[in-house]
Amino acid sequence: MPSLKSTRRHGCISGLVLAILSLAAWSVASTGAASAQVLTTLTNFNNANGQSPYGGLIIDANGDLFGTTLAGGTSNTGTVFEIANSASGYSSTPTSLVNLIGYINGEEPLGGLITDANGDLFGTTYAGGAFDGGTVFEIVKTTSGYASTPITLVNFNGNGAIGPYPHGDLIADANGDLFGTTVYGGTSGDGMVFEVVKTTSGYASVPTTLVSFNGTNGANPHCGLMADANGNLFGTTQNGGTSGNGTVFEIVKTTSGFASTPTTLVNFTYSSGANSYAGLIADANGNLFGTTYDGGAFGAGTAFEIAKTASGYSSTPTILVNFNVTDGQGPQSPLIADASGNFFGTTEYGGASGDGAVFKIVKTTSGYASTPITLVSFNGTNGEGPRGVLLPDANGDLFGTTEYGGLYSDGTLFELTGSGFVTSIPFASFQADVAVSTAKPYAYALVAGFTTSAANTAINPATEVVTLAIANYTVTIPAGSFKTIGNAYLYQGTINGVTISAGLTPLGKNAYAFAVIGSPENLSSATNPVMVNLTIGANAGSSQVNAVRVP
Repeated sequence: MPSLKSTRRHGCISGLVLAILSLAAWSVASTGAASAQVLTTLTNFNNANGQSPYGGLIIDANGDLFGTTLAGGTSNTGTVFEIANSASGYSSTPTSLVNLIGYINGEEPLGGLITDANGDLFGTTYAGGAFDGGTVFEIVKTTSGYASTPITLVNFNGNGAIGPYPHGDLIADANGDLFGTTVYGGTSGDGMVFEVVKTTSGYASVPTTLVSFNGTNGANPHCGLMADANGNLFGTTQNGGTSGNGTVFEIVKTTSGFASTPTTLVNFTYSSGANSYAGLIADANGNLFGTTYDGGAFGAGTAFEIAKTASGYSSTPTILVNFNVTDGQGPQSPLIADASGNFFGTTEYGGASGDGAVFKIVKTTSGYASTPITLVSFNGTNGEGPRGVLLPDANGDLFGTTEYGGLYSDGTLFELTGSGFVTSIPFASFQADVAVSTAKPYAYALVAGFTTSAANTAINPATEVVTLAIANYTVTIPAGSFKTIGNAYLYQGTINGVTISAGLTPLGKNAYAFAVIGSPENLSSATNPVMVNLTIGANAGSSQVNAVRVP
């Protein structure tokens, strides 16, 4: 194996009649005002509870954190862990949900996790499994927690066309199909993009190869993929392309599936950046943003933009930042963006002590600041070598991991407060009405109206996470779950045992109507007034309302 260093359906709800909305102007204060940055080490890994967390984290509705370590655990081949959140903060000791056993169910999980609507966890391992080429796995959510043994969905072939070595995060579409990349394999051995199809009984055990890279069109993708509203897939390759410095690619969604040949959007030239390990993100205009590990003016990597044009994408990236070692070196993780369009990320090396940094790139009226703000410089004691993508919580606090350093030199999990991460942009106005049933089958219904201003980002539930909170009840509908029907967006599904029907309709002149019904869910004990919060992507609105109780 190559060295890592190198390489119910809703029935009618009787009596639930909601009042006609009379929209009143209402605004909420944006969160995320900057204050002094404070880095807190939440967990010091010690091999027994995991070693070298490499990928990013995810968070559930309770605020619990989930991630992976590439080594450590009972077999020293990696773990999947949970850090519990409580009223007093986070546990300093991770709960090992799974201890991987190399040749049986995989080893060295380098990517982070994703979750489905049922709370099941999905991920990959870089190696191990039946053929030592890595795996795709599922960890089932149970009534008491999680299954301690993962289900191996796919075993990649260590020496063949199917893989091997999946490195980046998975993504899932609205059907539950999983998509990812492998560093090697495919028809030319230069890596591939794969799909694991969801079936009526689970998942296909053999992945579908969507694209095989051949060097000329890119080689060795380490990244997770990004999907746009049309289902097109985007990513990067570490190597290959016309200059051998890697590429940015698109795989077009067709009526019958996906194009078998990637469209090369950018060939990196070293001066424009080189060797991207990171996936991409997009803004509301469809512009793409990412990082390269090497290249640029100082050879320490770049942050770049690829502009969306009328005919596709610019073939020349715009360099937003040339890292210069002092402000960071070797950005390996994807960027994240806050509600104001500022970017945040990490570099593996550089910073004041050379052990990596957390940075911010400020959005300006004319573009982006060319000099990043260093929020944290790691120094070994507080961590070393951050690689995974940062995770913001609802307060704008950032969470991440370092592969090395900390008390036992086995890596850390950290929280950064005061970063200035803006969590939401308030709607120009927001008002809601709520009704709840007081007898079985319990249900709730909400109708909301809101307007947007120039400060808001585009409203597109088809590609954005939608979160609704009523009193102490919260439901998050994952990005990609809403379907576009005409000019409306509709969702039907079951989340945490509650069957939900939701719809959003643009009314014109920046006005929108949102409605949702959920059952069974008993909210009849909530004390009036109840707080309602609706978040769509980067935009949010809140209001206190008196819920109507209906027998």
